[in-house]
Amino acid sequence: MNNMLAKMIVFVVWITIISCVGVSNNADITHYNAFIDKNPNDAEAYFNRGLAWYKNGEYGKAITDCNKAVDLAPNDPLMLNKLAWFLSVSPNTHLRNGPKAVQLAEKAVALRPDDGRFIDTLAAAYAESNLFEKAVAYQKKAIDILKSQNRKINPAVFKRLKQYEVSLATHAQKIDKIAPKILLVENSRGINRLPLSNVLIQGQAVDESGIKSVYINDQIASIDQKGNFKVSIDLDAGQTSVIIRATDMYNNEATRTLIVNGEKLNIKQEKRLSLIIGNSNYTLESATLKNPVNDAISMKSHLERVGFDVIKYENIDQTTMKKAIDNFGTKLKKYDIGLFFYAGHGIQSKGHNYLIPVDAKLENENDIEYNCVNVGRILAKMESAENKTNIIILDACRNNPFERSWIRSVEGRGLAFMDAPSGSLIAYATSPGKTASDGIDAKNGLYTSALLKHIETPNINILQMFQRVRKSVIEKSSGKQTPWESTSLVGDLVLVKK
Repeated sequence: MNNMLAKMIVFVVWITIISCVGVSNNADITHYNAFIDKNPNDAEAYFNRGLAWYKNGEYGKAITDCNKAVDLAPNDPLMLNKLAWFLSVSPNTHLRNGPKAVQLAEKAVALRPDDGRFIDTLAAAYAESNLFEKAVAYQKKAIDILKSQNRKINPAVFKRLKQYEVSLATHAQKIDKIAPKILLVENSRGINRLPLSNVLIQGQAVDESGIKSVYINDQIASIDQKGNFKVSIDLDAGQTSVIIRATDMYNNEATRTLIVNGEKLNIKQEKRLSLIIGNSNYTLESATLKNPVNDAISMKSHLERVGFDVIKYENIDQTTMKKAIDNFGTKLKKYDIGLFFYAGHGIQSKGHNYLIPVDAKLENENDIEYNCVNVGRILAKMESAENKTNIIILDACRNNPFERSWIRSVEGRGLAFMDAPSGSLIAYATSPGKTASDGIDAKNGLYTSALLKHIETPNINILQMFQRVRKSVIEKSSGKQTPWESTSLVGDLVLVKK
């Protein structure tokens, strides 16, 4: 409880601070949108728009813009500090990321070691990571520096120190001597056959204090606030070892060794291109989904292993989604096989299916057409590429929270049936008008888990693969979910031959 109070105090103080930022809201956002369209690499524009988004309560967009600003200006201490603050105190707790905030704040402080405000942010980042001993020490340091500079100190700075001290006492700040636990997703547990290059190893490192780093064969992996990690590595032919090393915030280390066999898969040499989109972090908090981003990451790995060039997006807005689809359609003209995979919210309205971007505001059904992306756009772009075969996979039939408050609901739950154009296949996570499971305890949704299980099966055609997927989902859901396909394929497509 006291831990939560500490974090709430930080949040309340931030609301006070942000109200003083000289950034207007909607008018300035419109201005920055136009400026960024003409100057897509201007870090300051993204940063200022991020401040405006945060003031408007659009916390996800604010963090996305500040992330972009930091990518463009990785040594700007002000941008580093502000992003660290957002990740420490965001009112949307799903967007917080204590370990990343610590990394950003530590870099900002290294660039400006005498700035008490930056040290105050670092203390908040440590508090979000439940490292209250460090939070107390750095908050005291921030106060000392501010006093030495004869600067007026906001009373909230002292309140935060008090809360960190209370949390430290109740937390008992046990010296953590327990090493992290390393969990692996199904496709990373020591499979008998793996390709020699670009092998995705992914899983989760779990520790109460948080995860500081994960290395796989001495190659650092990317990690999120929950300890989920991933990295692509190359393997030697034959039997070889993959060593995973995870370190927590107290430098306790755990290792796990996998013994795998590297071999070259025999993949038919058509040119293959895939666009993957996974939307999890919706602006509407009740719409947040656990698995679509995980699904996108996993599908990218498997599709690359069966010969696809992959373009992947995570948590994207309507504008980005439309541009991604249009660019995909253009590139597809140089390929034989196209595959579009989407995981996230979807909805049907007036006989059409729509994919829901993370920034969608759907106050009533009439907003769908203007704030979502019509699946027909994808079909049209793929069909106009005039390539040999196209596959559309929609894991987008999850129960839709947007329509709960509508006076008039849409025609039905889930997605509507669509006829597949010639030479194409459309696959749905469940039958038309029904909803699909996002997964309960698994890393992936129920439907995507089945896809991952069967997509690399050698010597079966695509229809046989989807039949196996359907059987797996029906069994796992006890008959509550039945995947569905619409197809006009005119030949056999075999993804893997041995």
